[in-house]
Amino acid sequence: MCGFFSRLVLAAFLMSGVLLPISASAETLQDALRAAVKKHPSMDVAKAGYMAARQEEREAFSGYFPVFNVSGAVGRIYQDNATSRGLDVVRGAGYSGYGEGNISMRQHIFDGFKTERRLNAAEASTLREELGIVEVKNDLIFRTSQSYLDILRIAESINLLEEQRQKIIGYEEKITSLVEEGVSDEVEGQQARDVRMIVDGLIADYKGQYRSARAQYLELTGNPATGDFMVPESLAAEISQDISGEIALAGSYHYSLLIADADIESAKAEMKAAKAEYYPDMDGEVSYSKIDKRDLIGGESKDVRALLRMNWRFSIGGKQDANIKKLLYRYEEAKAKKEEIARQINQAIEVAFAQYETAREKLALAQERITLNKTLFETYKAQYEGARISLLAMMRAESQLFSARLEEIENRYGVLLSEFYLLSSSGRLEDIVLNDQPEETSH
Repeated sequence: MCGFFSRLVLAAFLMSGVLLPISASAETLQDALRAAVKKHPSMDVAKAGYMAARQEEREAFSGYFPVFNVSGAVGRIYQDNATSRGLDVVRGAGYSGYGEGNISMRQHIFDGFKTERRLNAAEASTLREELGIVEVKNDLIFRTSQSYLDILRIAESINLLEEQRQKIIGYEEKITSLVEEGVSDEVEGQQARDVRMIVDGLIADYKGQYRSARAQYLELTGNPATGDFMVPESLAAEISQDISGEIALAGSYHYSLLIADADIESAKAEMKAAKAEYYPDMDGEVSYSKIDKRDLIGGESKDVRALLRMNWRFSIGGKQDANIKKLLYRYEEAKAKKEEIARQINQAIEVAFAQYETAREKLALAQERITLNKTLFETYKAQYEGARISLLAMMRAESQLFSARLEEIENRYGVLLSEFYLLSSSGRLEDIVLNDQPEETSH
């Protein structure tokens, strides 16, 4: 009998179009977060950008080292020059096999510190890309946490609504029987059916939300939501007592501000490198060249040099000055952008803190409402047994209690989500949920 009942429950879930997680394997929030960080393509994009920036840094660093150039040529030539005309009085020209080899080395001695400043800019860009990985990871962690909590919330809500539906069906059957016996009016039967249809509509809506949440979870983690999910522990202990404390922590932890600092350093270094264009370039050069051809048209020659070269370029049309001013504005733009980001972060924290406080107040009211509706239902139950109210009134009282319980579920997970959102807004979510690994309770 027990086995038949288990199969009946499973069949009911399958027929409903939504199969809640019933796998024996447990999947914690940390498991989901690690899967998202490991598998999501956005992390690969961010890491590839970082590796590209590192290569640009290596490229800038190579400016400190000498540049070698090796070239050669071989073939046959025809020449008519002073030498050939002096040696061949008949034709005044000649043909010859030809071989040429050159090797040279050039080293910057002084370039107005352009190499150093371009390297500084490349290092700042590399840091920015590295922090970009943190930015993408924080976004993934919050969205995955939201998806995880949504699945838990919706699944618990569907289970409660299914329980409510079964009780309403029981009431509806009794009221229909009373209508057939002439004890109750047909209107009561229609009202009972209306209450059931309202619950059916809610169940359909939640099942649609459940499918969407599962699809989002699959997109974020690369895994289907088939595990036995666990309710995460509250993160309230990690949240500052007042909003000013949370804002102060964001000033030290938030990746967006660190990215803005890297952008400022990069813009500053690029501006200084542009100013270095006003200075001459001093290069040391060592070269060796050998050419081999018939004596008739010049013969073998060697050229060995050790030189100090200077190159000083001027833009008469003001190109250099315009470039420096452009990069100065970029630098000022980067500094203003940091101020803008700081204000946006502060606003986001204020909004998140307000949502957190509101969610806690709503949860307390929902819990109080459950207590009130339990008392009210017991009163209605006693009145029904005393034949003072109808069965329909009692059904509505119990439906009101279920409504209060459903609201409590929504607000309970709302508090959890607001905690995650607040810590994400201050840039501290990753360190808390992945490194500290708070304990979890079974759901």
